[in-house]
Amino acid sequence: MSEQQAAGDKNTVDSTEYPQPQQNTTNKSESIDATSQRAFDSIANYLQSELEASASDLNLLEKLNDASINKYEGLSRQAQDMLVHAYKIKQTYNEMQPHIAEEALEAIFKKCWEKPNTAIRPDALELSAEFLMLFAKEAIDRAKARRTKSGGEEMQEVIDESDLEKILAQLMLDF
Repeated sequence: MSEQQAAGDKNTVDSTEYPQPQQNTTNKSESIDATSQRAFDSIANYLQSELEASASDLNLLEKLNDASINKYEGLSRQAQDMLVHAYKIKQTYNEMQPHIAEEALEAIFKKCWEKPNTAIRPDALELSAEFLMLFAKEAIDRAKARRTKSGGEEMQEVIDESDLEKILAQLMLDF
């Protein structure tokens, strides 16, 4: 091959190196379509994942809501039971009050006095009866509070001796 032919070959454009403008437009159009399709697919996958995560969050919130409803229904029942129990305690207190008769209290005092002729004024006797009622009420309230704090049965109708023994030392110091 001569140098002129070789140089001529260099100056000639090979059609395979540069696509024709019509082919280039078609390739660009196909390339844009493919890129757009990938972008839309990616966006669709992203939105699908977001919707699934939102649905999962919604299910979790519904479960939490149901659990909260169940818990607060239980607490509401306990509060109602406590109100009933408090009413019973108040009734018991009101029923006990007349049983601490001033005459009985005076008889107890007279047994403790060294001189049999010692007397007590009626207002002092009345005040002593009221003090004894407050003492008994405070003992009952503290025993119940101690049982509740230690995890015992809260709604037991009767406070037993062990409950009173546990609060007695501090009660005596306070009174």
